[in-house]
Amino acid sequence: NNGNVVLNVTINNKSSGVLSGFMVQFNSNSFGLAPRSTKLDINSVLPHGSAACPCVLNVTSNVAAGAPSRVVQIAIKNNIKVYFFTAKLNLDALSLESGRLDKSAFLTLWRGIPDTAEQTHAVPSVGAGYTTPSGLQARLEQRGLFFVARRSVDGNDVSYYSLKLVGDITMLVEVTLRPDGTASVCVKSVHATYAPLVFDFVDEVLA
Repeated sequence: NNGNVVLNVTINNKSSGVLSGFMVQFNSNSFGLAPRSTKLDINSVLPHGSAACPCVLNVTSNVAAGAPSRVVQIAIKNNIKVYFFTAKLNLDALSLESGRLDKSAFLTLWRGIPDTAEQTHAVPSVGAGYTTPSGLQARLEQRGLFFVARRSVDGNDVSYYSLKLVGDITMLVEVTLRPDGTASVCVKSVHATYAPLVFDFVDEVLA
């Protein structure tokens, strides 16, 4: 959203009182995301009413330790109590335009990353609209992966994509689509611990 990562917040008031004084806070997370302002731009919400506002996020150096996760723990406070919940991040919301690479830059990066940093995953289910090379490419580009090139290997369509997430996390992605409509994904990155997040996301968008 205008170059910003934004969490869209909607407050539904199911109580009989007026809610006000909305504040938000994130726990440390795998992308260092934190609200730019702790105050939500919602003045009050009448009983059985609702209100919405964008919550612009900053990318900070406060990155959570441990295995990366797409889940962020969030607390929202109002004049009554504090509510705790989680949100699962879509990687396309974290994808940066600077992650678009041409074929030469992609190959240079790919060759410079050790083979030990390469991970492969079988996509459990590919939706009917994505079982052709053009359909698969259109879907992945729609969701923040930048197409680089494609080739045919032993009758399979193999396409390559680049993805750069906030925090300067660059992922090189190879997708193999077989004639029977099944697919597998290979990710190569110096940020190897983030590869499972890409696998999880691709599973979702191709289902």
